[in-house]
Amino acid sequence: MEQKKNPKKTKTSKNLSKPLPDGRVNLEKHFTVFKYMFTNGNKLLSAKEVGPNIKINNTMVSGVFGFFYKIGLLNREKNKYSLKKEFNEAIKSLVWDKKKDAKKLLKNIYLNCWFGSFIQEKANRTPEISKENLMRDIGFECGAEPLYHGKAILRLVEFMEDAELIIYSSEKKSYSFNLENNSEKIQMSNVNRETFEIFDEKENTETKNDYDVSNYNVTNQDYYKITISGFGKTDVYSIEEVEDIEIIKVVLKKLERKLSQVETTHE
Repeated sequence: MEQKKNPKKTKTSKNLSKPLPDGRVNLEKHFTVFKYMFTNGNKLLSAKEVGPNIKINNTMVSGVFGFFYKIGLLNREKNKYSLKKEFNEAIKSLVWDKKKDAKKLLKNIYLNCWFGSFIQEKANRTPEISKENLMRDIGFECGAEPLYHGKAILRLVEFMEDAELIIYSSEKKSYSFNLENNSEKIQMSNVNRETFEIFDEKENTETKNDYDVSNYNVTNQDYYKITISGFGKTDVYSIEEVEDIEIIKVVLKKLERKLSQVETTHE
């Protein structure tokens, strides 16, 4: 009797154009990894140093590290990882059971990741989307294999839903988009009144002027960033987050003066 040959397994590509989380690890275990890192002083740790202490397979911990490093939320030195500053603050809120604060922080962090940009593009085209279509579009976006990466895509949807970046309606059986940025708006009352400084990295020059406003370093890169020093700490914001009219006036004066200098040079 002729024996039937075993059908060949279909090979699937693991190479993605954009990273996906480890589908084997649920959300709770992901955050168990990060909470352990936070409670141990957020020092550099390897998967072997984390896994046995939280009863999660080392390979799965490596998968957790890999995705969050690729989306820019972990530091890495060789095979050891630590939480980046903003992500560490979000995990701190989770550890202290401040879930609302954690969700706000995670949402703002995710908005700056590839899937945050992807969701923003989706929101510009449609007010809502079904779970099936969202998963399909994510898979297409990152070059996933439907059979191989299904759980990973689902996990990413769960991350966005957990941070309330997307809101599911059981009545409509679809997701709506919740893209409002929760970053704290900057007001003059929040900082000390000092000196305004503008830096032009291209010319490597520094010009200081005595304005009766706070200390703002405006860096001319792809977009303007404002660094505010006050109360013993320094915070960096994008220009879009600044609402105080006096700050904006000073920035405009500086840019007008710079424009005048450039125009004079090219005459």
